Amino acid sequence: MITAAVATRQATFLALDSWKTDPWRAAGLKKTMVQCLIDHAAEIPALYVDFIQYLKTSSPVTKANMAAVLEVNMANLFKKFQSWHHTWKMENDSFIQEVTLSVEEQEYFGVSSKLAFINIDHTVTEIHYLQSVIILLELWKKFRGVAPRLAMDAQGGQNCHPEETRAARSDHHPPTTSLHMEGHAAALEICRIILGCLQPSGRLAYAVQFILAIRMALTVFRQEDGNLQVTWLEGCLQRSSEIKHGWDIGNNAMQSYQLA
Repeated sequence: MITAAVATRQATFLALDSWKTDPWRAAGLKKTMVQCLIDHAAEIPALYVDFIQYLKTSSPVTKANMAAVLEVNMANLFKKFQSWHHTWKMENDSFIQEVTLSVEEQEYFGVSSKLAFINIDHTVTEIHYLQSVIILLELWKKFRGVAPRLAMDAQGGQNCHPEETRAARSDHHPPTTSLHMEGHAAALEICRIILGCLQPSGRLAYAVQFILAIRMALTVFRQEDGNLQVTWLEGCLQRSSEIKHGWDIGNNAMQSYQLA
């Protein structure tokens, strides 16, 4: 449902307090880690809506203000994802096993190890986290491409001490190179998880759970030159060709941004 909202550029009701907060508070219940992850992911579609509105805005002042808000909102959501993942890994580290690959496998797959989870629920949770992070980072990079000068650079720098401006910039505006690095790291983690689910035949177990994640990983790797992962990830998709909808949704979610 969240991915469909991204694909159609519409905010989802899953991000509303009336859905994600009020019922739980009224019942006095604490959300599980998976439910918290869904809450974070549900915030992504609204950022796409805000980005499209930013593209349609002609007023320079309004555009600058919108850029500042978008930048901070994306940074804050990314921090939420990072904090969530740190806690989740601490609680579930004993359920994750890292298996070193042979030299030949490392040369072919482009990673040094694969990840094995104690059950499919842990696997799917990690996959959903990684694909959500990549979707957010891809939007962030796209935004950076059309908004190279943010509102703080245009306005705040006029009235703030240079040291304050640099500090604020470091707090809210990580360099674009770091966004690329974070996306690359997430894509590599997807590869390690997929390798742990490959059957001897080369087909992917639980393929329906991974199609969108593979699509997101390929989105990252295709922006780089000479990646070993592209070939074998595309092979996974071809061997799971009966599973179409994950690819279609992923393709729509990452489609080119067109002004209506």
